[in-house]
Amino acid sequence: TAMAKGQMREAQDNYYQVLVHDPHNQDAREQLAGLLYGEGRLTEASQVLEEGLRLDPAQADLRLLLARVAISGGDRQKALDWLTGYQPDLAANLDYYATWAGLAQELGQPAQASELYVKLLRQQPDQGRWWLGLGLALEAEGNSGEARQAFLRARQSGTLRNELAALVE
Repeated sequence: TAMAKGQMREAQDNYYQVLVHDPHNQDAREQLAGLLYGEGRLTEASQVLEEGLRLDPAQADLRLLLARVAISGGDRQKALDWLTGYQPDLAANLDYYATWAGLAQELGQPAQASELYVKLLRQQPDQGRWWLGLGLALEAEGNSGEARQAFLRARQSGTLRNELAALVE
């Protein structure tokens, strides 16, 4: 109700109170972290999420949110560390694995990126952006022939935005 009225500070206080009484309430934790993140209070958002992980290390959503907070704070390595610390069910966590693959690629770990993109493509073989990511990772590994095939599959998917399609070309 406080959020609907635009009373963000009151909403934050209420979420903190919920967590005092029910520290395992993941929805309240995510909402509070989102409010803090929205205000640019990245350290506090991270603390709220990290406490949730201490209580339940198997929370993929909290890990993904922590990674996104770290990315916003400019710490891509820390973001990657949050994701590599746990391997949730792939089918239910495609964004988790896609973020992990992208970070691995950006941070110069093309072999890991390739492996992750292959896993993603087994789930959704029509995703052009994942074919593109695989192609870039394979190219970075020196596998130009396989990279070319991945780029062709990316183009054939018909799912790429214009700027990504231009990159494939």
